[in-house]
Amino acid sequence: MRRMLILFAVLGLPLYLIGCAAETSVTRPITVTVTPMVASVPVGQTQAFIATVTGTPNTGVTWTLTQGGAACSPGCGTFAPASTASGSPTTYTAPATAPANPQ
Repeated sequence: MRRMLILFAVLGLPLYLIGCAAETSVTRPITVTVTPMVASVPVGQTQAFIATVTGTPNTGVTWTLTQGGAACSPGCGTFAPASTASGSPTTYTAPATAPANPQ
């Protein structure tokens, strides 16, 4: 028993002390907030959107439209500009006629 205690003191204590001296880094989560969260835009009308990105130095926003997982612009509307900085608005313009297969 004494031999195991000495072995722990020789091997375990230095490893424990090294572990205590190690640096710890904290990663902040990346957060994206879009306003408004919900919008109903009539055919041919517009709606402004703003995305705010925090927790990363890369705060650029690229706006895309998809339907069923596939790109659908301009048939389902357009964003202008398609790229913005965090906190800058973009404008969605609904198509002049409703898409044939809205989802």
